[in-house]
Amino acid sequence: MRSKLVLGFVIAAAAATAAAAAPGIRQVMGSTSDRAVPVTTALGESYASAREMRVDLDFPSGKSGKGTLFIIFEPSTGYFFRIFRWDGSDYPPASQSGDFVAGSWLGASTERLLIFTNGNPWLVIHESSEKAASLSEAEASSLKWAAGHLAEIEARKNEYRTASMDLRFLHDLPGFLPDEPQAAGGLPIKVIGIAPADKRWEVTIQGRWTAKVRVDDNYGVWGFSGYTRIDEPQEKK
Repeated sequence: MRSKLVLGFVIAAAAATAAAAAPGIRQVMGSTSDRAVPVTTALGESYASAREMRVDLDFPSGKSGKGTLFIIFEPSTGYFFRIFRWDGSDYPPASQSGDFVAGSWLGASTERLLIFTNGNPWLVIHESSEKAASLSEAEASSLKWAAGHLAEIEARKNEYRTASMDLRFLHDLPGFLPDEPQAAGGLPIKVIGIAPADKRWEVTIQGRWTAKVRVDDNYGVWGFSGYTRIDEPQEKK
């Protein structure tokens, strides 16, 4: 009787081990969609390729997740981003590519691919220098990377170089912001575009008047390097 109980315990333990999924990432069939997103390059405005797909994630911790892999591939330079979003119970509903219609701008230089995001009062800049020959190769590279970095995905670590720049310095631009104290939740400004400027970038910001604010990454640290007024002050209402 004892041997039967031991055998039953061993079989149950083996079944439980087999039932636990090995760490990995799996594509959800039929969930892939492609679209074009605007990108600013040294040659002017163009389009990059964006691909989204759902993925199932089994982490080394034993937990599982439902995620979305988002890839941006810029064909003229070959640079690409990969972005993972995941949740424990359902696939993230928001489309990352929609951010490039409202709130984010994509820029490509000879050295990197950049995402400028208006996180008022912060300007957030992500950059990638990863390359691929095609969107499909970028996808394969992203899935291979994910398979070897599941712990980082679970911890939601950002693998790309990122800078957050405080836009509250705009108080120093004469007449750019209203004199009244600012309400909580952000500044009365709007980021409306980006453009390359030599080895820098210019971010166009609208306040009481419109300015092109220059940013650069000398010595590896993004910072402001001046501004240009491009219209007259607006009348105070």
